[in-house]
Amino acid sequence: MICPNCNSENREGAKFCDECGARLIDLDMPAVVPDQAEEPADLPTDEGADQQAGEGAAEGECLSQTPDAAPNAQEEPTEASGSGGTMEMDPLEASKHAVISRVPEVTPLSGLDVESQVMFDVTEFEAAHPQADLTRKIPQVNEGVVGADYKAPEKAWSQGDTMEMKRTGAAETPESTDFRAPDPNDKNRRKEARALRKKQKAAERAAKGGGKGGKIAIIVIICLLAVGAAAALGTYYLELWGGKTLPDCAGETQADATYVLQNNGFDVRVETVASDDTEGLVLMSDPAPGTRLEKGTEVVLYVATSRVIPDVHLLSVEDATAKLAASGYENITDVSYEKSDEYDNQVLSISPESGSKAKSTAKISLVVAQAYTVPDVSGQTEQAATETINNAGYTVYVAYMESTVVPEGMAISTYPAAGERVESGTTITLNVCQMRATRLQQAARDYFASNKSIVLGTTNYEVDSLDSLSYLGNNQVAFSVTARPYTTFLGQVIYLQARSVEGTLTFDDNDKVVSIS
Repeated sequence: MICPNCNSENREGAKFCDECGARLIDLDMPAVVPDQAEEPADLPTDEGADQQAGEGAAEGECLSQTPDAAPNAQEEPTEASGSGGTMEMDPLEASKHAVISRVPEVTPLSGLDVESQVMFDVTEFEAAHPQADLTRKIPQVNEGVVGADYKAPEKAWSQGDTMEMKRTGAAETPESTDFRAPDPNDKNRRKEARALRKKQKAAERAAKGGGKGGKIAIIVIICLLAVGAAAALGTYYLELWGGKTLPDCAGETQADATYVLQNNGFDVRVETVASDDTEGLVLMSDPAPGTRLEKGTEVVLYVATSRVIPDVHLLSVEDATAKLAASGYENITDVSYEKSDEYDNQVLSISPESGSKAKSTAKISLVVAQAYTVPDVSGQTEQAATETINNAGYTVYVAYMESTVVPEGMAISTYPAAGERVESGTTITLNVCQMRATRLQQAARDYFASNKSIVLGTTNYEVDSLDSLSYLGNNQVAFSVTARPYTTFLGQVIYLQARSVEGTLTFDDNDKVVSIS
């Protein structure tokens, strides 16, 4: 049941609104204003409306015959005619009469007339709603349709009679009721209101979880999402979409790896890498294996190729070592030097030879050029210094000089000096420390070794042996020899008996004998 006052929905069969307390009637029934003589143009013409009109007429007749209710149901008492006084009504009584005037159809209980029935309903409403204020404004209700022969009852005070009403003390006079014709669009608005309330209730149920149906719907949605996700993952795993997984081609030949990658839709580019592995095998790929790639993506294959000894001829030892290391060769086990007049500290040869294939663990030998330089022989004996200089590619000339620092017989220096670059075959002067006495004594020995005959005074001697030498100073050396005097007679050499002969050799600054005495 819809309340005509506040449009609240109530349970079927309710007589009063649970929200505002207004009398509930069937709002679908058309209404007319009692004072109008003609039926409204927009009244429904169906059979139900005619039946309700007949029932309204019967009700009107019944109400008109009610002695006390009819005169008061049409309008509220204002001023008593004839007596000139003011007629007051109790608010409760006025509400009862207003309800009676607005009831389209009353089915009296057995033994009760219409007014008694209304009073019974009012009493029942008061019992059910003790806090209700019956003096409030009576809600607008549709009037029942009266018959054509209905005649409004005459007012009791039209002949000057006086109606005596019970005073209500300080109670306020109820407000007058505003009667209006029903709106033919009310029914559509009520349907819209019902539909809106249903939507609101459905929204409330959905907000609370939607009840059992909402839970089922959520479960179904979750299941559908799970199935969709599983299908997407399955098709992705089967590589039906999202590209292809890059296979691992390491260890495969270049031809096999290229075929596999191109068969999966990838572009292939080959880069060779010097390696100790078998030539032609794939070492790695870029991107790495297992990467998910779209078709047409370029994949770089790094293929092994044999290592080759690089060419380091005439490079310095430092540059040659760096170049070998860049090619993977770091095991340089031997570096030898060879004298050269053209190059210095440059690689003359390498083993294994340049251009040959070898693994990175191969032993590398280098032959490096070394320029001819005068060796340092200071402090060596004359004999040792001479051998060192000869081995350096030079010839030796020995020069003697006195020194108070270097022991006698030891090398003092060379010319050119030690460390100077000199072409091979050059004569190097070796300076050896030797005292004047020693040097002249040696010069004397050399003299007697080369001269077997000497002249002392006027006698010629043939020397058989040198017996002794002694340095006298002033470039003089005393000697003693065993010699035989001889003479020539008639072209014949006559030797006398050998004897010991002593004498003196005088030398110049160049250690040459200038005289013998």
